[in-house]
Amino acid sequence: MLTRSGRLAVRYSRAVLVGFLSLFLCLGAYGAGAQDDLDLSRWSSPGTESVRAADVLREDFRTGNPHLALLVTARDGDVDSPRTERAARELVAEVERSPLVTDVTSYWDADSPALRGQDGRRALILARLEGSATETRNELATPSPELTRTTAALDVRVGGQEEISRQVGEQARADFLRAEAFAPAEVLHREYV
Repeated sequence: MLTRSGRLAVRYSRAVLVGFLSLFLCLGAYGAGAQDDLDLSRWSSPGTESVRAADVLREDFRTGNPHLALLVTARDGDVDSPRTERAARELVAEVERSPLVTDVTSYWDADSPALRGQDGRRALILARLEGSATETRNELATPSPELTRTTAALDVRVGGQEEISRQVGEQARADFLRAEAFAPAEVLHREYV
């Protein structure tokens, strides 16, 4: 039976190749939407002490590790200048308006030297997001590029666990789709060269 199938495949090699390529393209089109249905994960191991502690912080105190970090650099002077502080407080209010943000801590509100750079030109705004990894990363897709900015008073760069994971995921998705687009050409090249 395999011999007969092999002979038919050789005899009708172009039709078989066109059929497999058509099937591949149809399955690729069908599967392209599957990435949106995948649930992303945070890097944690369920049942460990750190996860249990994070659950207690979230459920009992409505706080926990920050997922988003904004590095704020004063354009002139330092982060304690009135102009920088005013602009930074406006930025904190903007971050607080995001629907998934449950907790925001900034150098200007916490009075914590740990959130201020040693040179006095930089300080942090930390935000905790509620929801699954998929929800938070999808939620960050719009405000994150908007929060990355340079104004007369501030230079703001967005980072943190969720933002980095979102950017890595976007790049991996683009690279995966690009690789899959080249795969049929590579198969054809190997077949006919």
